[in-house]
Amino acid sequence: PEVSKYLVATPEPGVFWMSYEDLVDRFNQLYICRVFPLNWHNLCVRSEWTKSSCGGAESDPTWFLNPQFRLCVPAASTVVITVAQFDRRVRGRDLDLLPAGITVLKAKKGSFPSRMWKVEDGVVVAQQYPLRARDVSVTVKLYADTLYYVVPYTSSTTKGAPFTLRLYSSGVVELQRVPPLTKVTVRGQWTDRTGGGPMGSPTFFNNPQYVVRVLEEEKRLEAAAPLANHEVEILLNKSVDGLEQASSSSSLDLAEDAPQSHQLSAVGLSVVRGESRIIDFPAKEALTHSGMEHGRKVARLQTRCRTRSSFVVIPWMTTPKVDSFFTLDLYSERHVQIDKIPDVRRLSVMGEWRGQSAAGSHLNLSWSNNPQFYLFVPPPVSTKPNVKVTLSYRGNWEAKRARDPIGCMIGVYALQCPQSFIEREMNFPGPGIKREALDRLNLERGDFERRMVDTVFVPNDFVVINLDKIRPSHRPYLLIPTTYSNGKSGGFSLEVIANVEIFLFEANNT
Repeated sequence: PEVSKYLVATPEPGVFWMSYEDLVDRFNQLYICRVFPLNWHNLCVRSEWTKSSCGGAESDPTWFLNPQFRLCVPAASTVVITVAQFDRRVRGRDLDLLPAGITVLKAKKGSFPSRMWKVEDGVVVAQQYPLRARDVSVTVKLYADTLYYVVPYTSSTTKGAPFTLRLYSSGVVELQRVPPLTKVTVRGQWTDRTGGGPMGSPTFFNNPQYVVRVLEEEKRLEAAAPLANHEVEILLNKSVDGLEQASSSSSLDLAEDAPQSHQLSAVGLSVVRGESRIIDFPAKEALTHSGMEHGRKVARLQTRCRTRSSFVVIPWMTTPKVDSFFTLDLYSERHVQIDKIPDVRRLSVMGEWRGQSAAGSHLNLSWSNNPQFYLFVPPPVSTKPNVKVTLSYRGNWEAKRARDPIGCMIGVYALQCPQSFIEREMNFPGPGIKREALDRLNLERGDFERRMVDTVFVPNDFVVINLDKIRPSHRPYLLIPTTYSNGKSGGFSLEVIANVEIFLFEANNT
């Protein structure tokens, strides 16, 4: 009775008064609805988290897969953003509520990104962390001349659900759904031969390599639209191999017996411009390498490329020569094509400097007496040849190098064979090759001027030269490994790796 004077005599339909005691006796939840002014604007969009768009929370490497919405305002406005899931109590809806959240981000000034790929410092303007509720909301002040992105997400990367995105704003809001990404997946394996190890390892380029091509869409070809830069997101996942599966499903003792180096191996990604197998990193062409922000079994890397361009992806593991499977997932707004590049061609020979063949560098008159090797790059080839030659010590050199570190330095020369070699009617090497035609060449001092490349003599355990100017030809190239000073006897190993077919033969002694 004491509050009856505040009650309307003829209440509107659905409006009633009841005592607090009756309220708590009849109801266990109370929803407070916000009533917006009549002059506010209202937008409603239906969407869903699907198997391909359950990106998870910000800590998940696939967060960027969540549905995204781009919005802007012509004038400063207050916007209330709500993500509502369907009530499972509604007939025909047998769905559990997922813990849902909202992140509102702004693009950097002057940029127009296709989507937000990750959450960076300074770009989050409002956020509601996941709650297991029918709806979650966030209120944010938006300003003109700024591009914003709304990302509804859940804490799950496997469970999907429909939701409704509603926007209530004091001013006009322009909302646009960001198109979904295309996805390409390949599965590969590191083995004892293709597990090249991490960046900096001498066998790094033995790792599996894939060429990725960004394709042009037909409608863009017809319109002759200008080329544009596009982001390609690459995710590398180290798969659970048979040993790990056994340890997780049968016995914990197996995990203890697993090699420690295998358990502690982390994965990474490297990207280089090109379309053929990479056997060395030219500084100007190295793009980017991944970090370890997502743990040891997942690596993430983003690269920017132009339409109709290509780049090479190299997945690697910190421990070389370990058998393990992996999965590469590529996400892009454009259609991309990924192909595995054939494994590297690798040839190696062992030799020895002794007697007259320990002739030293070209500074010595007898330098052509050093061991000689013929290198063939036969035509035709489908890609630009890239050849790397590594010369290293073999055997006991420690005492010799300690006595004369300068004279024992090693190097290798690569020369184009003189025309006289062709005049011998040397045929393309292959079945039935005439090995007797591979005689040593008597080189003059002037022949040194025809060298393609030579090493800088330094006191290292090995030296490397890159034959990036080599061309396919029936005319061979000549490799001459030497020590800096003559009279330095000992063994050596000469290894040649290439992205095309090659042949390597030692010259006959004459």
